[in-house]
Amino acid sequence: MIFSPPLSIVLLSAGAAWATQAPLAAASSGGSCLSMSSSNHRAAYQMCCGGESKSGKGSVDGVEFTYACGKWATGSTSTAIQGISARECAKRCAADTNCPASSWTSSGNCYFVTASVYESKTGSNYLFIEKTGQIIDEPEPQVGCEKPVEAAKAHCDKEAAAKCEKAIVEKCGIATTAALEQSKVQCEQEKTALASSCAETKKNADAQCKTEQAALIESGKAQCEQEKANLIMQIKSQCESDKAAQSSACEAAKAALEAEKHKLQNALDEANQKLKETGTGTTAGSSVSTTSPENEALVEEISRESFSTICAKFRDRKFITIDSQGYKREWVLRCNVSISYLYPTWLNYKYPCHTQDIIRLIKEEQDNRDFRGLWVNHVGYCTPAMGGGSVSAGSRFDNHHLVLPTREPWK
Repeated sequence: MIFSPPLSIVLLSAGAAWATQAPLAAASSGGSCLSMSSSNHRAAYQMCCGGESKSGKGSVDGVEFTYACGKWATGSTSTAIQGISARECAKRCAADTNCPASSWTSSGNCYFVTASVYESKTGSNYLFIEKTGQIIDEPEPQVGCEKPVEAAKAHCDKEAAAKCEKAIVEKCGIATTAALEQSKVQCEQEKTALASSCAETKKNADAQCKTEQAALIESGKAQCEQEKANLIMQIKSQCESDKAAQSSACEAAKAALEAEKHKLQNALDEANQKLKETGTGTTAGSSVSTTSPENEALVEEISRESFSTICAKFRDRKFITIDSQGYKREWVLRCNVSISYLYPTWLNYKYPCHTQDIIRLIKEEQDNRDFRGLWVNHVGYCTPAMGGGSVSAGSRFDNHHLVLPTREPWK
């Protein structure tokens, strides 16, 4: 009777043989150092650098690298990414456009080059991995169970045939012709039964693999949809919160401005009333315009400040000047902003400015019909905006301030 090992042992031994041989085949091809993802880093280093070849090329995620054994790169990070393979080290460098090269050690440590200028140095148990700048079209990896199952079946068939032949040879020396024929018949029967069993095992393994693949794909889709929905909800919630906060701040600012306007108007009315009572107030036939004492005091204070200190006290404050024709002109100070203007407005850059007295600069320009505003910065630029277009405050621009008219001139 011929000894037949259980089918599961035959298949397992065949699968193990195939799995053991696969890395060796990979090691013999180009780029072997970057194709292995073994967790045994010392063994992987020996497989890569233990032979005659100490350098080569390979690609990871479409990025081509050269590698050299016993080399490391200067200008690298001082902190290592620990416990990863040479392939994973190259993969992370490939994903980072600021990483020109990396160094990997047989203990599984990975260091990225961060300097713009670097060079390789000799060092035992190091692998120097450097980008070539070439992009490689890599074929899509084959997904499925066909190759390992077919290899296991072929190995199983070969081993069964070898065992049968060996048994026949041993019996030929002591058996008769009839016994030999009987052994051959029995061997063929066992081979047929084994082949049938292997085919069934292949079919079952293939079906199980496809089922697991489908389950993983569906699970990944569901997780992706859930994360997308959560992110959308989070963004919407943040947007609504920001809108509410901005609306509240806007209303508060409007209320404060209205209160300030009301206060100044009351002060102006009181001052005019006092002037009228003393016989010096403005009348319909008067040719000289005046402003309130509060405004005059405010203008005096503003004129004493430099471009770098004015916003600390007078941010968003309104004040009034009087032009040579006796017209009142109201202005507002906007701080830390750029200037936005439309054609045909243009900017008349001046540096260095002959004075940092903003009141004086405005009075020098306000009689010009084309004057639309004054833009200054803390280092001494003063830039009148001239022309017939509109001018407004733009986005935030630190240390740049803009003085704009708030209304048409009046008497």
